[in-house]
Amino acid sequence: MGSAIVTEEARNYLDKVAVLITANKNIKVLISGHTCDIGSDETNLMFSKDRAEAVEYYLILKGVDPMRVSTDAKLDAEPVAPNTNEENRQLNRRVSFLIIRE
Repeated sequence: MGSAIVTEEARNYLDKVAVLITANKNIKVLISGHTCDIGSDETNLMFSKDRAEAVEYYLILKGVDPMRVSTDAKLDAEPVAPNTNEENRQLNRRVSFLIIRE
């Protein structure tokens, strides 16, 4: 149901995100963690935070200035697919990025 592990596929993508952030000094990034509708609000809050913070930590390890990334927990409030089956629920267990220009 829940995990905050940064997979190899995600690391490959995040490596590109890190390059993008470090190359564009006029942006900050808000990383939001999301969950599906299974679980209590308390559990989903934990997974949302853990997912966002795992990505934030990875980006910082890749050289992104910690002052240029922040995190948010969305729980199951913004699904990208209806939570009607396991395949859709997996799509909703994710992180998203909001780029903020300064």
